Amino acid sequence: MKPLVAALFALALLSHPAQASSPPSGHEAAPDAEHGEAKEGKGEDGNRVVLPVLIAPVVQGQRLTGYLYLSIRLTADSDGNADHLRDVLPLVQDKLLRALHNAPVAAADADSPQAKDAVLKTVKDALQTLSDIRGIEDVALADYKNVPF
Repeated sequence: MKPLVAALFALALLSHPAQASSPPSGHEAAPDAEHGEAKEGKGEDGNRVVLPVLIAPVVQGQRLTGYLYLSIRLTADSDGNADHLRDVLPLVQDKLLRALHNAPVAAADADSPQAKDAVLKTVKDALQTLSDIRGIEDVALADYKNVPF
């Protein structure tokens, strides 16, 4: 089985040599200012950093009953601080995931406004403990979805 998989992989590489050997340039998805699209890092929208979706546990007693899917938006006070947030994004994600898993949401309250406030407080408290973070004006939940099992 392993030789067959290796042969198929080699065949795939040989049939698309340009894609396999050249690293992505990053210019394909760049916004075009001539066509009216906003460039990241400029203006009010450039100060916003939306984190990739984070998953937080929902528990009933000691039993995992579902997950919260969270989209968190950070607003920096300047373009430079927003760029810095983007640079340290893996550290931010790690810190927030650890904080959210240490303070799981109770299943009975998962959809309540109090649970959303508690999650937001956990996120804000975790961000304040990071020494590399500076210049955050606002922290908001862009999306909050409870997905029970």
